[in-house]
Amino acid sequence: MKNSIDVLCPNCNQQFQAPSQYENRNIVCVHCKASITAVKAPSAAQANKPPINTSMPIKDNSGVKIANPDSLWDKVNSFRFKDLTKKEIIMCVAGACLLVGSIMINKKASESKRELAQQQRHTEEHNKFVERMSEKTAYTTSSPSTRPPESSGWDGGVNQVKRFIKDTAKEPSSIEFIEWSPVEDLSNGEYRVRAKYRGENGFGGFTVENKIFYLRFKEYDYQVYKTQNF
Repeated sequence: MKNSIDVLCPNCNQQFQAPSQYENRNIVCVHCKASITAVKAPSAAQANKPPINTSMPIKDNSGVKIANPDSLWDKVNSFRFKDLTKKEIIMCVAGACLLVGSIMINKKASESKRELAQQQRHTEEHNKFVERMSEKTAYTTSSPSTRPPESSGWDGGVNQVKRFIKDTAKEPSSIEFIEWSPVEDLSNGEYRVRAKYRGENGFGGFTVENKIFYLRFKEYDYQVYKTQNF
C-alpha cells in the first residue's frame, strides 16, 4: 500500500499496515484490538541481524581489533557519560567499588604488618633490656668473694670476664665464646686470661675478637681493669 508503514504489534506480535500519517501515534491493532503506538517495524534484514555486543571490541575480517565507539571503554575513555546505559552505569559503579575496596584492604593489611613489626621490635628491645639489667643486678648483688678467678669446668670460661664482655658489648645476646686460655697468676694479686669470642658489630655483621684480660680485686670481687689485643 502506498503511503503506508508496516507496524508490529508488541501485544500479539502480529504485523499489519497502517497509513504513514499515523506513525508515532496511537492506533488500534487490527488483530488483537489493543491500543498501541504506530512504530515502523524493522525490515527483514534488520530483524535477522544479530545484536552487537558493545562491551567487546570489534574485529575486522583479518581479526585485528578496531575502535568501537559504542563500547563501554570508549564511552568512559572519551568522557561520553551521557551515552552510558543504565546497565553500563551499574557496571562502572560496581567496578569502582571493587577497586576502592581492594585499595582499602591492601592499605589495612600494610598497616597491620607495620604495627606487628613495631610490636615485635619493641618486645625484642624490652627483652634485651631486662636481660642486661638482670645480669647487672646479679653481678652487683653477689656475695663478696676473695677467691681468685678460675676457669669453669664446663667451657673453660671465666665468669668475671664474661660479665665484662657482655656489659661492654653493643649486642650482649649475640656474644659467643670460642676459646679460653688457662688463668695465669701474675704473683702480684693480679691475674690474666685470654678469650676469643665473636659478637655483632654496629653494622649488622659479626666480628671475632681475641684479647687478653687483666683482673685484680676491687671492692667485693675480681674485676677486669685492662685489656690487650692478642
